[in-house]
Amino acid sequence: MVNLVECLAEVQHANRSLYRAFLLKEELRLLYQLDRPALAPEHLDAWLAWASRSKLEPFVKLARTADSTTPGQIKASRIPGAVHYVIAATAPIGRL
Repeated sequence: MVNLVECLAEVQHANRSLYRAFLLKEELRLLYQLDRPALAPEHLDAWLAWASRSKLEPFVKLARTADSTTPGQIKASRIPGAVHYVIAATAPIGRL
């Protein structure tokens, strides 16, 4: 069985954009697993800032759209469906 850490290290070297997209996706998933929900707005704001600077166009577009048009809790509820689109648009075909 392939070790996940080894696999991620290989992806990091072979396709940096895909690796950054994976990290962004995983960090966003953590938003829904926080032990203290009161930390969610700060976590989401930090994620949106990171995504908008990521140089991954689908993430940049998602972050800027969510940040500029949607307040607080609604913003968080709109992102999960879009993340699948972002990952699909960022991952080159045949490189997963």
